[in-house]
Amino acid sequence: AYTATLGKNIKENVFFYNRIIIPRGLYAKFVPNKSGVYRITSRTDSTNGVEGWIFDENRNVLLTYERDERMWEDDEELSMVFYMEKGKPYFIDIAFWDPYEVGSIAYDIEYLGASYSLFRLCSPGYFTYDTDATGTAMYDIIAGGIDVVLGDDGYYYHDLGNGKKGSKIYADFTGLTPIFSDPIATVGNIKGLIDKGAFNFGKTENDQYVLTALEKCNGDAEATKQYLKQEWGADYEELYEEYEVEDVLAGIYHGRGEDYHDEIRAYLTKIINDGHAERKGCVAVDAELAALLQMLMDKFTFSGVTNSWLKLCYYYDNMGPK
Repeated sequence: AYTATLGKNIKENVFFYNRIIIPRGLYAKFVPNKSGVYRITSRTDSTNGVEGWIFDENRNVLLTYERDERMWEDDEELSMVFYMEKGKPYFIDIAFWDPYEVGSIAYDIEYLGASYSLFRLCSPGYFTYDTDATGTAMYDIIAGGIDVVLGDDGYYYHDLGNGKKGSKIYADFTGLTPIFSDPIATVGNIKGLIDKGAFNFGKTENDQYVLTALEKCNGDAEATKQYLKQEWGADYEELYEEYEVEDVLAGIYHGRGEDYHDEIRAYLTKIINDGHAERKGCVAVDAELAALLQMLMDKFTFSGVTNSWLKLCYYYDNMGPK
């Protein structure tokens, strides 16, 4: 393995790839001279981005980078934050997202302190599933993430177990989580999910798709059909029926819920605009907001997955000695 050195712009802190390497990536051994929380960040000209891992001396994965830190906005680079013990070897692995890409990946290692509160996604990564006991196709979809509990004050908190609560839970209204390509609230000239009608549960996801196409075509039904024909290609006839395009263009929608835009708009006045920079644009989650976000996830992702709303939320992970 290479040797990793604490600091920024260290000439030797670089991975160089001139071919595909499977298993993925190269190792750099780092041995901290004091216990605490460290941040490892990459620097590269890659347009596809990088992936990263931290291993122990037995090559067991301690951390897989999941892009779960709200303040790390550069999607092409990574920021891995991890508590490390003095004198213990850790192995850093940073590789190009595209295994066939060649070139250099420089990295920095920064000491953050004996402890650190990382504002991170409550439920990063993909949905997963468990098969039933027989291993058949029957399965339950799982959102994953931390456990939460509703506090006596009406807000959700990180459930640490044994009756202990951690950080309050915050929904991101102005930033982008991995779930949606638009923020919940409108930000500048970027129309948010609220203004796009996403919280009208009398409209299905398919209804919403056709309405978005209709808006792009300035309300012209015939132009919308042509737009969809171009988008769907050979599947146009099948999807035209599946999405019930004629109904939607005639103002007939297929959801079974109600319009909750008044309820979700009330939370726009609760967006945090001062204090800690990492949670600006967020809203503390109470029971009503959690229910609204759950309905949003049911509509646009998988229906009925317990606590999938946490994929839209952040919390403070207090990192330090156990």
